[in-house]
Amino acid sequence: MKIIISTILSSLLLFGCAMSKKMAKNLDSWMGLSKHDLIQSWGPPNQTTSDGSDGEILIYAKRTYMNMPNGPIDYWEYTMMYADSKGILYHWFYKTDPNPPERIDIRLLK
Repeated sequence: MKIIISTILSSLLLFGCAMSKKMAKNLDSWMGLSKHDLIQSWGPPNQTTSDGSDGEILIYAKRTYMNMPNGPIDYWEYTMMYADSKGILYHWFYKTDPNPPERIDIRLLK
């Protein structure tokens, strides 16, 4: 059982590392643009919450499936885009989690 879990975690880490540079470059390209432009491109976020100041966090969630030798696994990819009080994107954060959006505590994702 430990080998199975280790294999799954290793695969997720390798997959995440391989995607991180491309993803970071894509997300970095949004910095300084407006949340309106983001919503026009990505669609409405799954959720929004305060950034703790006068801005907000737009939270996008995507369910991902991976076929593994011991069977499929699925998890959620969360991309949080931070917008200031003028609606300008200034920060992003990406995280994977096994829980769907309706079962996630947004405060723990930040």
